Amino acid sequence: MEITVDLPSFFSMKILTLETSTMIGSIALSEDDQLLGEYQIRIKETYSDTILPLIDHLLTVLSLSIRDIDGFALTLGPGSFTSLRIGVSIIKGLAFSTHKPVVGIPSLDGLAQNVCFSKNVLVCPVVDARKGEVYTAFYRGEGGQFLTKLTPEKAITPQKLLDEIKEEVIFLGDGVDLYGKMIGDRLKEKALFAPPALRYPKASTITYLALQKFKNGEVSYSDDIIPLYVRLSEAEIKCEKRR
Repeated sequence: MEITVDLPSFFSMKILTLETSTMIGSIALSEDDQLLGEYQIRIKETYSDTILPLIDHLLTVLSLSIRDIDGFALTLGPGSFTSLRIGVSIIKGLAFSTHKPVVGIPSLDGLAQNVCFSKNVLVCPVVDARKGEVYTAFYRGEGGQFLTKLTPEKAITPQKLLDEIKEEVIFLGDGVDLYGKMIGDRLKEKALFAPPALRYPKASTITYLALQKFKNGEVSYSDDIIPLYVRLSEAEIKCEKRR
């Protein structure tokens, strides 16, 4: 549940952000809109043994402690179920222990924001959803600092997604690694691909979106943070079948 609280019209915040929706994760620490430090890393197995040491190292390098953090931000999903659960658990634990607020951002919103400078071009993040599907949504830039979200998140096969596209589109996300050739073959000159540096989610970009919510007082607390899965997990599907 999102809670609206009154915050001063001018304030300074140190925000620690965690992004674990895909196997290329990142953490960032910012003060207002100034990035203090960021790590981005490809995870081969699981985030559980990696994220906390990286957070500790980042804080040490910046001569800060977890008590200096004013708020936390994270991506809620959709994405890898296990990775999202780990990310949510870590942020919930840190927020609970420090009594600090949290802002959750849908992972596709954060990914699409990497190309917010695009103007009047459809933006389509594609994230591997396994089972031959991708998580996706459509966005459009209008030359400002933010994109307009045109559709809700969904899981869909790449083939069906491409059937919906009739105009020039910027694609980004780890789904490009898997389906980039298919996309290029189907859409030809209509398919544009973000460069590798902008192709994957960035905690620093998530921070920028989260900062707007912090400024508006639209925050949550640890008990209210839940992942955004979009579709049922394998365990939930099996449970439904048994029922």
